[in-house]
Formats: sequence, structure tokens, C-alpha cells
Amino acid sequence: MKRLGWIAVFVACLATLVVVLTPAVLIQPFAAQTKAAVAWSYALRQAAPTVSVAGALVVLLALVTGWRRARWFGRTLLVTLSLLMLTVAWFARQNHFEWMFRPVPDVRFTSIKEATGIVTYELVIAVANDRGREALAFPIRRIGYHHVVNTTLGPEPIVATY
Repeated sequence: MKRLGWIAVFVACLATLVVVLTPAVLIQPFAAQTKAAVAWSYALRQAAPTVSVAGALVVLLALVTGWRRARWFGRTLLVTLSLLMLTVAWFARQNHFEWMFRPVPDVRFTSIKEATGIVTYELVIAVANDRGREALAFPIRRIGYHHVVNTTLGPEPIVATY
């Protein structure tokens, strides 16, 4: 493969990695986030599926067209970059934020009188149904790691999050 082909492959790989991985770096749990970083992350997440397929196609095209002319090192590099780009294209279609914030797997509730480990002025997220007959309180300290609780309030399924 000629020099211009290798430059195209490396530019495609670099651009794909930047577009796909930047949101994962900018949006971190428990880290301060700016409005600009969130906007950039959102825009890049929208572009990532298309960019990742384009990057993978460039590398796969180089693999197919350059296989005969490339030596063992070039072939190895092209196969490695092809696998990397296919992995990145798969990752671009995943919601890695769900990997960080898994819902509480086994939600159990108790009455306030029976609750243990709750301090008097602990912050909670409270949810009541429209009639006010049923209510749930989620201590923020307890859901701080998961950020999501899937449960029901009476017959209605709800999601508590913050």
C-alpha cells in the first residue's frame, strides 16, 4: 500500500476514535460537566454510528486492496486496525451510559417506622400517586451509585432517577 493509502487509513482511524470515544471521556459519573461538553458529546453520539461505519469501510477497503502488495507487517497492521474499527463501530451503537448506571436489581421497601440506617434529615426523592394515598421515598445516598430504580407505585410502573 502506498503512503497516501496509509495516511487515509490512519486519519480514518483517528477521526473515528475521536468521534466515538470523546463522549465517553467527557461524560463521567460524579464529575463536573459543562454545557459545552454535554452539547459536544450529544452531537458526537449522533454522528458516531455513521462515522464509525465510514472509518471501518476505509480500513476494510485498504485491507482488501492492499493485501497483495503489503508485507507481513502491513498485513498484520491492517488486520489489527480492521478489528479495532469493527469494535469501535459496535461500540458506537451501544449505550455505554447504561453500563455505568445500572438500575437497582432488587428493590425492597419498608415503612418509615421499620427503616434502619436512615438519619432524620437525609435527602430523599419522594414520589406520590395522584390521589396521594401511596408514596415512596428513595434515599439519595442509597441510589447514588445506581441512579435508577425501576419499581411500581400502586399498579403503575415508575422509574426514579436523579
